[in-house]
Amino acid sequence: MKEHPNLTQKEFDELLNWLSPNKDVAGRMYLDLKDGINRFFQAKGCHDTERLTDETIDRLAQRLTTLEISNADKPVSYAHGFAKNIYFEYLASQRRSPVQLEREDEVPSDPDGTSNEFDPRLDCLDDCVLGLPSNASELVLAYYEKDGGEKVRARRELAENLQISLTNLAVRVGRVRNILRECMENCLKSSGQL
Repeated sequence: MKEHPNLTQKEFDELLNWLSPNKDVAGRMYLDLKDGINRFFQAKGCHDTERLTDETIDRLAQRLTTLEISNADKPVSYAHGFAKNIYFEYLASQRRSPVQLEREDEVPSDPDGTSNEFDPRLDCLDDCVLGLPSNASELVLAYYEKDGGEKVRARRELAENLQISLTNLAVRVGRVRNILRECMENCLKSSGQL
């Protein structure tokens, strides 16, 4: 994602004035807007949501002078439009730097699939899963336990047991997966594998 300079005082003042001419109301609206954008990124399973939120507000404030905005338009709609674009950039940056757990050229060539060789990636994965709180590790292990048609049924049962929707289940697992990804990257870097 591109880095943008911090807002100038003038840009921040224009943002507040855009939200409301009344400074007290504008301040409350700004905090509500920032909180809403942060929740948007959290719901999408992003890590470093504060940075993404600040990026959204920075870009919005910098573009206010070039946007043709009617007073009837809702600031929240514009802000969430910027947040969606930043989310897509975030996804693209995550795709560019995935952590691969297994490479085809490193798969054991034993016919029975067993190998006595040490695999630091699996060791890192074990350490990262063990480092999770027990409810998070149980959740992610149960989520990925089944394959094929059983997978859908198992995930529905898991959501019912937790008394949440399938969407909320996917969001929770996405958050844990982001923690695991970051842990794996750190572990592999420290072991010289990445």
